[in-house]
Amino acid sequence: MQTGFLHTHTLVVGLFLAFYLFKTILLLAGKIDLLDKVRDKTKVVDIVLGTLILVTGGYLISIIGVREPWLWVKTVAVTALIPVGIIGMKRHNKALAVLALVGFIYFYGVAETQSLTMKRTNYAELATAGADAALYSGQTIYQNECVRCHGADGAAEVYKAYNLQTSKLNAAQAVDVILNGRNSMKGYKKRLNEAQALAVAEYVQTLKR
Repeated sequence: MQTGFLHTHTLVVGLFLAFYLFKTILLLAGKIDLLDKVRDKTKVVDIVLGTLILVTGGYLISIIGVREPWLWVKTVAVTALIPVGIIGMKRHNKALAVLALVGFIYFYGVAETQSLTMKRTNYAELATAGADAALYSGQTIYQNECVRCHGADGAAEVYKAYNLQTSKLNAAQAVDVILNGRNSMKGYKKRLNEAQALAVAEYVQTLKR
């Protein structure tokens, strides 16, 4: 169910952005009559998409919590940008419409990268030499990437994530899952090298009960 809500939220956000981009292009091109016709015919669609975004987004936040600054900022900003976009389209105000569009696109990027700078953490800069350093970098990566689904203690099971406290995987098997993914979990082989994945796997072993 949680995974279904996540996919639904991603889909409706994408559709909302596509519709809004199309209407903004019409506004900027001076196609006011066509814009008004499109807005009139898609009014119900806009209401449905907006409602689904709020419902699915609210549900996901209730599941994962608002633990990170980027999520706080995104939630507040997008909530504020929606009426700005509505007013911009209704009044044919190009500045407001573009402001809302840029904001929507920016915060979509923030959500994808989970960073206000839209740059993912460069784990290559984390120290991985020696047992203590490896454990530290593994813990840091886990806290940045894994907590939202597995939880700080490994037992959250959000989005059908496995309970790491009761996992039977050894470190080598965990490395394979981390790099290549499994079921709904995406692999991290494009972001982590084997040493970093092993550091995470070794940290995960400390969560077992």
